[in-house]
Amino acid sequence: MDGSVYTGSVLVGADGARSKIRQWMYQDLDDKRLLPSSDKQPMKCDFICLVGITEPLDPKVCPPVKDTKAVFTIMCPNNEPQTTAVMNVPDNKVAWMVIANPTDFPPPQTYSQISKSSPTYAIRSAWGHDAASAMSSALKPTSVPYGGERFGALLEHTRSDKISKVLLEEKIFKTWSSGRVVLLGDACHKLYPSGGQGANQAIMSAVSLANLLYQLPSNRLEDVETCFHTYRAQRRFQVWFASVLTKVCTYIFSGKSRFASLTRYLILNKVPNWMVRLGSNFAAQDRPQAVFLPFVNDGGNIRPYHQSQCFQRPMASLRPAAV
Repeated sequence: MDGSVYTGSVLVGADGARSKIRQWMYQDLDDKRLLPSSDKQPMKCDFICLVGITEPLDPKVCPPVKDTKAVFTIMCPNNEPQTTAVMNVPDNKVAWMVIANPTDFPPPQTYSQISKSSPTYAIRSAWGHDAASAMSSALKPTSVPYGGERFGALLEHTRSDKISKVLLEEKIFKTWSSGRVVLLGDACHKLYPSGGQGANQAIMSAVSLANLLYQLPSNRLEDVETCFHTYRAQRRFQVWFASVLTKVCTYIFSGKSRFASLTRYLILNKVPNWMVRLGSNFAAQDRPQAVFLPFVNDGGNIRPYHQSQCFQRPMASLRPAAV
């Protein structure tokens, strides 16, 4: 921090799942006894993930890299506690992922003691290079979907700086704004990464918020608050629906319980493909465009929703009675 001061009409907190803006805003609301109890609870974390990307592989040794289409393959063996996934990417490389239970790879014992006095060091000790390397070594015997190979075979061709240990957290916060401060993306709706929905929903929230700010009638606090309430009202259902999809996918393909195994079997073998597509198509229909830019012709196979009518009438008419 260099002590610089900036002045603006609004503050958008798009600073991720550990949002400092959210922490500051929630503390202020809590001091005023205005923060819902659910927003005081930590994010749910049932899985951790190790991700990486290999160096170019020899197609003779790893034939899948020759495929001109990206093929995502996931393996959830009943006799192993982890789930692995691989996908061929350009330049004969393979992007890989191993999902595990957090209790199998707990943070160092010193984590709880140092987390308050030195939070940056605590995070690095639990999720930094050394922690990722330790988890990588422990996972070497894990099966991967390529011809009976083990994870160690991919690890040998992956540089250490291309490996990351990631928390798979999930939570939709109830409070998205306060006064002239508003949250965006993971700062207010952190989803499991299945299908890229975390990034997708953040982008669509950004478009919706930008459209409303573009049509802001004035900088008065009342108009700003109406804008932020309308933004949340527009986005909350689609975010919730995406969270359900990602949660179901994550638990089905990563869960090790009997229920998860049964559900996985039924979906992959008994549920018709049209029914599976129905849910994903519904999520894909929400594709807002920026109203302050020329509209583009959407040529996708799934027809998008009509652009929200809120951009065709005064925003005040959409002011929610209670949020």
